Amino acid sequence: MGWIQDLRGKNVFIAGSKKNAGKTTFMNYAARKLKDCRLALMSIGIDGEESDGIFANPKPRIMIEKNNLFLCSENELAASGTQYEILKAYPFRTALGRPVLARALRRGQAEISGPENNSQLAGLIADAREHGAETVFVDGAADRITHSATIGNAVLAYVARIEPENISSAISSLNILAASSECGLWNDGEPAKSCSIRLPGAVTESRAERAVSEYFASLRKTGNAIPGMPHASRPALIADNPACIFLSWQAWRRLAAKCDIFFLSKTSSILLIINLYNVDKADFERRFCSAGKCKVIYNPYAG
Repeated sequence: MGWIQDLRGKNVFIAGSKKNAGKTTFMNYAARKLKDCRLALMSIGIDGEESDGIFANPKPRIMIEKNNLFLCSENELAASGTQYEILKAYPFRTALGRPVLARALRRGQAEISGPENNSQLAGLIADAREHGAETVFVDGAADRITHSATIGNAVLAYVARIEPENISSAISSLNILAASSECGLWNDGEPAKSCSIRLPGAVTESRAERAVSEYFASLRKTGNAIPGMPHASRPALIADNPACIFLSWQAWRRLAAKCDIFFLSKTSSILLIINLYNVDKADFERRFCSAGKCKVIYNPYAG
């Protein structure tokens, strides 16, 4: 259970492989294990509602312990099921109303929320820390990890629900996360900047293929005109962060065969929380290539 302590003091961004993957269950579990730590709980979008807005499935409630902080809309705060004090009200509005940062005065349940875009998230986390939060949990949207790139000192907790019908696509996403964990941070001096391909924004298969083709076409056109570099040198492809990767596992492998992949920023660590449903663990592990530098935790809250 040492991985729980690795979350202490961090900004923990939770993402899922699909809707109802178990993100909120994981957050409740991790928060309970860190009950001696002052937490702040928020989300990108809406979490803690009684049923899922898309599939109408029952959803776990968010449990707020006494003295923990939480972000909630002013419209939902009165129905939170806990006593609270308001620490800050924000001037912007979301679909649920104006967000407020509150402290729980007793244990209770709440529907947490957050900003509707990533640009406001860093400020909300800073406010929570200013009011005493040691660890911040951000419950994110299904299959979206872009919020994990908004602030430093971050851990990405990726919750994957593995079922027979989605095993191939889920393992593809896990393989890319694991491979990205082994990619280095870009340093302008190494390798040579002249042998790099900068690809800002979303890294899609078409954009990556076009950028790599143009790079090698330029080498052929100039007759290997890069001083001191052999014609067959592998370029460095520089992406913003792993959240910008929108590739299949096959496309990633093709790209990695031609380039050394670097990022300008990345989370300090990645947890892969694997929830297997009617899938044999040995079969899953045969198809999951490598955990890279990620930590793999199997269904931690089972039983």
